Amino acid sequence: MQTPAHIRATKACTFVNQKCWEDNKIWKRDALERSKHLTDDCFTIRCDIFVTKGPACSAPLMVLPPPGIHENFGDLLRNKEGADVVFEVGGVTFPVHRCVLAARSTVFKAQLFGSAADGAASSTIRIDNMEANVFKALLVFIYTDSLPEMEGGDGDDEKEDEREPEEGDEEESAEGDREDGEEIEDQGESAEGDEDNETEEGSQEEDGSQVDDDNEDPEAERVMLQNLLVAADKYNLERLKLICGDRLGAYVDVNKVTTLLVLAEQYRCSELKEVCMEFFKSLENLKKVMADDGLEHVTRTCPSVLKELLAKFASTV
Repeated sequence: MQTPAHIRATKACTFVNQKCWEDNKIWKRDALERSKHLTDDCFTIRCDIFVTKGPACSAPLMVLPPPGIHENFGDLLRNKEGADVVFEVGGVTFPVHRCVLAARSTVFKAQLFGSAADGAASSTIRIDNMEANVFKALLVFIYTDSLPEMEGGDGDDEKEDEREPEEGDEEESAEGDREDGEEIEDQGESAEGDEDNETEEGSQEEDGSQVDDDNEDPEAERVMLQNLLVAADKYNLERLKLICGDRLGAYVDVNKVTTLLVLAEQYRCSELKEVCMEFFKSLENLKKVMADDGLEHVTRTCPSVLKELLAKFASTV
């Protein structure tokens, strides 16, 4: 390798993302012209580049933990520390915090702090026409912005609830199941849809509330989601209603599509309604539903939906 006659500099340079790198002070012009290296007005520049590795980057000194506010508020709900109001639902009491409920729901805010705060000063506020496990799931969402595991029925959930009455639990549970059946009929749940599941293995209670000891019951989960959607609409929890509607979309089939369509129409769940409407775009699906008189429920409950359904079907013909 030829030894250079003149060395301008030896230093480390950091190259950045740019088009070129230059040094405008390599050699003085008059010195170059007098040197022997200039031949026929030409000279050669040799540039040796050595790429060196910078200091190794060690692992970050501090790893930030994930946000824990949801977990903290979940602990607040479970521990009941500082609770200042009690709700009674289906014979089960729920000590909660007024400010948390009011911050998450405008309906609770009006009930607990506004002009409509009738009974808010009392020690216990009673809510009728709702199951205890539905209200518990509602509270979990209010405190943590997420849904609990859908186990369906009242199996393990009731063990976690603080039940004040110690006697007559079985009678209250039976009354809660009957109230659930009546509530779902009022919401357009349709007893016809649930009758199809009465032939499943194992003894199944009214409206699919029976849960298999080993496996989760999808029918019970569907009913739970429907009731939770109704509760979300009642307390103006739009995000919860959207989540329930999205999950219920997975249950749209020949047996349940009319029930879910009526539910979506009654409680203004446009996403779920659209899923049901898309289901009817298939002529085969429409024939199967009509063969079982499935549209009779829609005709009785929401006749206006039939016009939309016909228009939807006509667009595919």
